[in-house]
Amino acid sequence: MKLILSHHHHTSITMPSTQLTQVPQSVLDLSGDLEELVYTKAAIGIYDRTMLAIVNPTTTPMELNLHHGSWLQAKSKVASLHRSIVADFNRLPRQMKRTFVRANRLTLSEHGFRPSADNLEITRPGSRRAIALL
Repeated sequence: MKLILSHHHHTSITMPSTQLTQVPQSVLDLSGDLEELVYTKAAIGIYDRTMLAIVNPTTTPMELNLHHGSWLQAKSKVASLHRSIVADFNRLPRQMKRTFVRANRLTLSEHGFRPSADNLEITRPGSRRAIALL
């Protein structure tokens, strides 16, 4: 229903970017990265919980290495997303920073980015906290 309504508002259908709320591509990209971080961390969480169930007397060392390898890959993916999200955020103009933090404040807080009160700063999640989770 929402889609039908939006077609009435816009004369040009070929330009979907002319929506009432225009979100800049760089903000969308950043939100995509944040979403990927959430999924990756969720996958690691599921892995951590099921790992004990996977390890049984018939599990071969090769299988264990495979699991451990993908776990390490996921962990390093999280670390690189932490870095790139903060770096990309810092390159945004002030107004876009505010837009991004307002839209994602809860997720940012949940994942340790500690958004500032004025919505202009986020901090890379601390390593001390990550070690506590291991």
